[in-house]
Amino acid sequence: MQRCENGHAYDDDKYTSCPYCGISDFDPGTTQAKGGGGEGKTRQKGSPDSPGGDAERTQPRGNRQNQGGQRDEEQRTVGKMFKEKGVDPVVGWLVCTDGPDEGRDYQLRSGRNTIGRSRQMDVCVAGDDTVSRENHAALAYDQKANEFTLIPGEGRELVYLNDEALYQPSTIEHHAVIEMGETTLRFVPFCDEQFEW
Repeated sequence: MQRCENGHAYDDDKYTSCPYCGISDFDPGTTQAKGGGGEGKTRQKGSPDSPGGDAERTQPRGNRQNQGGQRDEEQRTVGKMFKEKGVDPVVGWLVCTDGPDEGRDYQLRSGRNTIGRSRQMDVCVAGDDTVSRENHAALAYDQKANEFTLIPGEGRELVYLNDEALYQPSTIEHHAVIEMGETTLRFVPFCDEQFEW
């Protein structure tokens, strides 16, 4: 896995550059496999092995483009913070302190950050097969209230917040410990009582 300058994780064995960034000549309908040559087959949007399986996750929030490479104003949803600032700034991090992805960090953005194994999730815990593929949980940042809320997902397995099972959304504080499957994540806010965008 490789991280681009915008913080997106992508498989550098499959792609020569980040398929999520708003590159001017990027066509989200197809991406060329790394290596070109005889075997470089094109992945169609929606295929199981492409990150573009869900059109809303083909590119980062606020940077989606149509197939002609132009922003499609009528089809995309723009986050409020992106609309105000022109970027979707980091508001905090999750750091994996135990589990298969120990030592990795995950940037959090305003609004809802989905957590799961799928690369289509905002927080992709790819190494832990005990984490639900999609929507194991979500961590939301409310810009108006300047607070973070952990939301249990739709998966079969539970989410634990500071050693207690989470059954309903709960506000979380600095250094809260989140457990899901074999993974332990520690929450580190950037936006707090001392700073907000």
